[in-house]
Amino acid sequence: MKKYILAFAFTLFLSITSFAQTAADVSGKWIIKGMPQMEQLDAAQQKKITEAFKGCFFNFNNDKTYLVNMMGQKDSGTWKMKGKNIEVISNADKKPVILQVVKFQKNEIRLSFEGQVLILGRSAAK
Repeated sequence: MKKYILAFAFTLFLSITSFAQTAADVSGKWIIKGMPQMEQLDAAQQKKITEAFKGCFFNFNNDKTYLVNMMGQKDSGTWKMKGKNIEVISNADKKPVILQVVKFQKNEIRLSFEGQVLILGRSAAK
């Protein structure tokens, strides 16, 4: 019984610490790898979406500026951690937007915005 309690406590600790990221953890270039919904699509549809995301990235700089390249559209501004989420303020419209951190690991982050979840992988060149 003690084993099960310890296993449960360890699992709970891991799930809590997966959200315990800091600005230093998030800083860097993140490449968009896809969306969780892609797993339900056939190979041809997955390939189309993967091609659409090619070259798309989020770059959260240490100086709290960011650059996003999403399907040919670029945006830049400032960012900060807001609880476990990321708040970005675009230079274009100056409105704060919250990117909800759904899941965080050292080399993968899942961000939700307006009901859509993106899977990002850390770029090898930080």
